[in-house]
Amino acid sequence: IALSSSIVHETVLVINNYDNDPKKTKEMTEFASRSPHLTRWAALSQNIGVVRAWNVGVNMCEGDIVIVLNGDCVLGPDAVQKLVEPFSNPFIGVVGVGGLKEGRKTSSAGLCESIHGYCFAVRRQAYNETGGFDNAFSPLADETEFCARAW
Repeated sequence: IALSSSIVHETVLVINNYDNDPKKTKEMTEFASRSPHLTRWAALSQNIGVVRAWNVGVNMCEGDIVIVLNGDCVLGPDAVQKLVEPFSNPFIGVVGVGGLKEGRKTSSAGLCESIHGYCFAVRRQAYNETGGFDNAFSPLADETEFCARAW
């Protein structure tokens, strides 16, 4: 999800990081075609890893604030607002959820030294200045390493 700083422009983007099950790929295509809020989507021809998929997604978005959310997450009704609010401070570059929640359901967000990769928001400027996510630290320290550079 990409949001402009005024939260007027929203882009909802889905990256299907390859699924070798044709049935699931067909379901995703059908979902994308009938979803009124989905403005962009990409089905990758091979699994490129989560960090590279994040980079593809962030680069496909146009907003000042980009929210990265795994497909198995369920957001509460005010979760997006809570993720975006801290960006009113121009010195904030990354915001993560308040902690791992059972079933990855969360509506809490806040400033943190490191984010959980299943749900976070990043300011485009911070992403660009750090060079994005570094695949060398995937799969266990990718978001922590990114935060260290963004901090």
